[in-house]
Amino acid sequence: MLLIDLSKAIEQRLWPYEHPLAQITTLQRETLYNLRQWADDTEIVELRAMQPKELADMVHLNEKHGQAIKDAAESFPTVAVDYKLRPLSHDILQISVHVKAEFTWNSKISGSGEPFYVWVQDEEGYNILQWRGVMLRSNSTTFDLDFTIPMGETVPNSYTIVSVSDRWLGSDDSRVVSLDSLVMPRQPDDHTPLLDIPYLGIKVLDDSALEQAYRPFISTLNGIQSQVFWSAYHTQNNLLLSAPAASGKSFIGEVAIW
Repeated sequence: MLLIDLSKAIEQRLWPYEHPLAQITTLQRETLYNLRQWADDTEIVELRAMQPKELADMVHLNEKHGQAIKDAAESFPTVAVDYKLRPLSHDILQISVHVKAEFTWNSKISGSGEPFYVWVQDEEGYNILQWRGVMLRSNSTTFDLDFTIPMGETVPNSYTIVSVSDRWLGSDDSRVVSLDSLVMPRQPDDHTPLLDIPYLGIKVLDDSALEQAYRPFISTLNGIQSQVFWSAYHTQNNLLLSAPAASGKSFIGEVAIW
């Protein structure tokens, strides 16, 4: 975040501690001066909630200046984020984030698009776990993002969703994702252990007709086939075989039929 703010400060030629509305060129110098004098600590969201007369009184100017401040605050690009948690397994959590523009689109200020970054960071704020870039436009002001977060054996107390503009200082927000009530699926039982056996030859079919039929195509079973052969050929047990393409699953399926 610090590096992003420094980059924007250089680009905007503005100190990061200045009021964010100082970046809006439509405001008069007198309005900005009084805003810094009397409302320097007032957040954008607070300015939006006030009426022009209240804003004018706060900065000791007339209502016309108050309306200009309100218009600038409402046009200042910010987003709001909402989220849903969806555990995918005992150690993988999906955070579905809904991003929505919270400003009135003004092409004089935003041009053709407003780029934002959205990321999920750890509880301490030291590490960004995953991030996305979104481009808000006048006709596309909402986005749905999915963050798939691997988790360790201990579930943390929280994560934080951060949204920050690529252009505007002061246009950032954070949302704490509490994990106190999160219920993850239980850890599955251990996988079936590997058998200490060599690669099996086609003779394990113990059927001369089958051996003769398969020998032109296969003489030795590969590692996966050798491990599951007994269960597929000699038992009626259900068998789930998950393996890459071209790893010999079709042969095991035929073996089960035989």
